[in-house]
Amino acid sequence: MVNVLIKNRYIYIYNIKMKNLCRDRELKFIKTLDASIYDLRIADNHIEIAAYNEINNRIMLLFKEKYYKINVNSNNIKSLDYAIYLISEQRYWEAHDVLENIWHEQYGIMKKTYQFIILLCVANIHKQRGHIKTYKNVISRAMKIDTINKIENIDITKLKNKFIANENYKMDNYFKHIMS
Repeated sequence: MVNVLIKNRYIYIYNIKMKNLCRDRELKFIKTLDASIYDLRIADNHIEIAAYNEINNRIMLLFKEKYYKINVNSNNIKSLDYAIYLISEQRYWEAHDVLENIWHEQYGIMKKTYQFIILLCVANIHKQRGHIKTYKNVISRAMKIDTINKIENIDITKLKNKFIANENYKMDNYFKHIMS
């Protein structure tokens, strides 16, 4: 069964597998059904479809199974715990939004620390789009940012070391670990 979660102008389709090799072709096809669609991101256990406007029903017909809606708007949420949850679920776009809400209120090294985490999310968004070169470039940029060692329950130094050891490190695994 395919589970579809609609969130504002994003659809999260769970229990579906898609390879990055066919992402561009699928995005092009989906855009023929709804011109407001602008992105398709592939996570391990879901795909995300993003649109400029509310997504039309023709897209839902592609998935012929039941789906449900939630009406959470991450644009105003300022919760690091929620961002951690989103990252652990590979919902990097939303996590990026939540973290930016916090980042705007920070100063100095704390602002740079949030910028570091935001850039890791941005890198993973590019990875979900199949843009590996851009992913690596953004990770490289993030690693150059001076940060504090720890922010709440996130060990920034440990996270940086994971990426230094393996530039393809799956950061959602670290965030799942700190949630438990």
